[in-house]
Amino acid sequence: MQLAMNPARPMIRLLLACAPLAFPGLAFGRTAAPTPEEVLANAARYTVKINVQTTTGLNADNTGEHSGTGFLIDRERGWFLTNAHVASRSPGKIALSFKGGKPIPARRVHVDTFMDVAVLAIPPQLIPATASVANLECGSLPQEGASVFAYGHPWGLDFTASRGIVSGFSWFSPQELIQTDATINHGNSGGPLIRVSDGKVVGISSHSYKDAEDKSATAVGLAQPMPSACRILSLMRQGKDANLKLLPIDVATRRKGAEPTVAGESQLAPDFLPGDQIIRINGSDEIRSYPEMVDLLRGSEGPVFVTVKRGEKIVEIQSPLKAVPNPLSERALNVSGLVLSEPWRVDNAEVDPTGSLVVVDIKTESDLGATDVRVAYRLKYVNGRAFRRISELYEYLATLQDGYEIQMIFWQPTDYEQFSGGHVVATVQKGKLEWIAAVD
Repeated sequence: MQLAMNPARPMIRLLLACAPLAFPGLAFGRTAAPTPEEVLANAARYTVKINVQTTTGLNADNTGEHSGTGFLIDRERGWFLTNAHVASRSPGKIALSFKGGKPIPARRVHVDTFMDVAVLAIPPQLIPATASVANLECGSLPQEGASVFAYGHPWGLDFTASRGIVSGFSWFSPQELIQTDATINHGNSGGPLIRVSDGKVVGISSHSYKDAEDKSATAVGLAQPMPSACRILSLMRQGKDANLKLLPIDVATRRKGAEPTVAGESQLAPDFLPGDQIIRINGSDEIRSYPEMVDLLRGSEGPVFVTVKRGEKIVEIQSPLKAVPNPLSERALNVSGLVLSEPWRVDNAEVDPTGSLVVVDIKTESDLGATDVRVAYRLKYVNGRAFRRISELYEYLATLQDGYEIQMIFWQPTDYEQFSGGHVVATVQKGKLEWIAAVD
């Protein structure tokens, strides 16, 4: 993988506004550079272990118990930063624990699956007096070659570290991630990637990557860059909407180091033309990548002014925004063990323009357990009727008597192994209807 932006350049200059944030509890009270031993001792005071028990897997979340890492970033608010895939978007119980401490129930206050970032909270009075607050590097990306620690709980080895360097910045669409040879394993997810020279957290350990077909391959570690996460935290601290917002157009995102390019026409924003290169948002510095564009759109409350390059011309366009549903405000409907929700994927208009309801989980007690219906299938018809709102489906099913046979027709989306999609017909007996909220 090659660098998709200049690492010496801040991810977006707008994020420099995050630099003055008064994140309390700097790691060290003196100006001399900390020793590696001091960096790790401090990490042990702000890092926590997170345990999650998920009862229903919404939006492709797994059910059951899993664990990860997080770290304290705001003592007054009781906020902890971690990965979205650690916090999950599904109902369940979350608890976190400091080193040597007992589990403390936590709640989700923000989950962003695009950034794979989540913020958890506990009552501030339950934070130990000995705990410190992580010192975040909000202003810029770390330099290649910088020595870093990945701190967390790999494979249940709690509060331990691995050491490596920042190897570069790799493109995993639609994100640019910090690549490191510091070992990141199961249990490290959501933990701090710490620069050894000053103890600042430069990223959030996310996952590891290797070629599954090469048995001799060594995995590389990947981490979410801190500046984009700081943008979310800055908006939250100001009481503003930090949820993901996008332009109502298709944008090509898979080219490394290229300006976002309009990839289709849109009735909501007809002034864009396919091939337009998006170079500025609201007069910003020139945009270098798709993640920069997303960071600039986050927090916007109304139409934005978009500068595009169209051939040799520079064109200014006023565009509305498309709000992406907040995963914590979503709810699903359990119909006799079949759990359905409204579409939640960012690309749903492209995949299924009709907006069919989506299968997000199938309980073991469901009549569909032995059928070909799977999670992510689209519900096209119920007893010959199409439903686009989960509330409308509930109103219809509530009129049926328990035990009434319901015929359902599903559409099976294609994947890489399929030549084409198909349709599946299945029946269930109408039973108790249950609403399932993302937050208990």
